[in-house]
Parts: sequence; C-alpha cells; structure tokens
Amino acid sequence: MNLIGITSVGPLKEALMAWLDPEVGQRMYRAIIERVGDEPGQCLGHGGYGTAYALKGDDTKVLKVTGDMSEVLVMSDLPIHPNIVRVYDSFLVKIPQIKPWTEGFKDAGVGVLIKDRVQSVLGGNDDVSMYLKKIISESKYAAHPVLEMGVGAPNAETQRLAMEKFIEELYEWEKTNLVSGWDHEILMGVIDGLEALHKAGIYTIDAHLNNLGIAHDKVHGERVVFFDIGAASTEDADLMARLPVLENPPARIPRVIPR
Repeated sequence: MNLIGITSVGPLKEALMAWLDPEVGQRMYRAIIERVGDEPGQCLGHGGYGTAYALKGDDTKVLKVTGDMSEVLVMSDLPIHPNIVRVYDSFLVKIPQIKPWTEGFKDAGVGVLIKDRVQSVLGGNDDVSMYLKKIISESKYAAHPVLEMGVGAPNAETQRLAMEKFIEELYEWEKTNLVSGWDHEILMGVIDGLEALHKAGIYTIDAHLNNLGIAHDKVHGERVVFFDIGAASTEDADLMARLPVLENPPARIPRVIPR
C-alpha cells in the first residue's frame, strides 16, 4: 500500500476532509477513532510525513498519522526498552473507494500509531547542553556516508553498518570523559536505545534531536527515549502481512488501548 502524508496544524478530522474530500475524510476519521476508542485533540507537531495529536481522553498517549510506511512497520515491532517509546497500536486505513475520483487512490491510505507521549523534545530542551546536542548530530553525520556504500544503497545491510558506525562514534565521545551528569545519562540512553534496536534487527541512524525526547514514569524515572523512528530497515519480512488494515471502513471496530 502507498501511504500519503497528512501534515496539518489543525484538527485531524478537518485535515482529512480538506485533503481528500468531506465524505471520504469523515469515513476515515470514524474508522480511526472507533479502533482507538478516543478522539485526537490538540496538534502537537508535524513533519514532512505526518502529524502527532494528543488524545482527548488520555494525555499520556499520542496519536500519529503518518505517510512513512517504514515508520509504521518498524514502530509496530519495537522491543520493550526504557529508552524506546512504547507503541500500543499501529495500523493502516485505506482510502475508501466510494467516489469515482478515489479510484486513483487504490492501494493508498494513511498509517496510524498510538504511543506514549514524551514530556519534551530533546532539540528544544534547555536542560540538555548544546555540546551534547552537537555530539549526537556529529556522530550521526559521521555514519551517514556508510549509507551510500554498495549497490542500491541505502538498504538493510548499509543501514546496519551505518548504525554500528553511529554507535561506535557515540562510544568514542563517551570515552573522552568530557560528558558528565545529566548529559552523560542522556548519551548512554541514546546508545542503549540504539543497541536495543540493533539487537531486535531494526536498523536506523534516524536519531536526530527531534526524534529523541525526555520521558518520565514511576518505574524508570526521567530518561531519554526514541519516540519517532523513520527511515529504518527491519529483518522481519512478515511485518507487512501482520499489520492491521482498515478498509472502507468497517461498521464497528473494537477498542485496543488498555485502560
């Protein structure tokens, strides 16, 4: 399925209706909220592929609509780890074929993710030093040329190698002893999160400052987490077959988020 990116600072329902069509957008919106069991509220931010919304009934979770298929697939199979966001549900919603013009959108839809909400984004957090932000950014860019190696790059193998280079660069900074205190905790959290993803067969260097956030809970305390993971590869070839797809949309869809 080809996914389309819905990027808007306004409410999701209005964004779907404006981008597609009032009737088509309403049917897709209804399919989403019936599965989630809650309605999206305030827009929290958007990027090139999608938009994140707070949930009206649960301010600890976020609903994200995305046009990045690799993000939907990877986020549907994340390992459970303190430095990786918890995802409660991931699914696709096909554009319903209810009008002549929608024939052009056969096999098209949007991806939806329900995940924990972070307290702040690393890039805009003033408690994190500019020095540490520079370390993370420079380590990522040092690994980027590896993606262009080989035929048909980037691919799963080059992404794996680039990720290993990224982790190696971060460890080199850690050995200098120039990072201490809260900055050191964040640096080690980024490394631990990357290593957990790598061990799970998920390869990415998409760890820029707007994909990392600060989370807090009673179990793990305050820590850095990967809350967005796009531009990634996975060794699990069957993820697409297991991903739920809402089509045209069903009359009633069960609630899936635990309360």
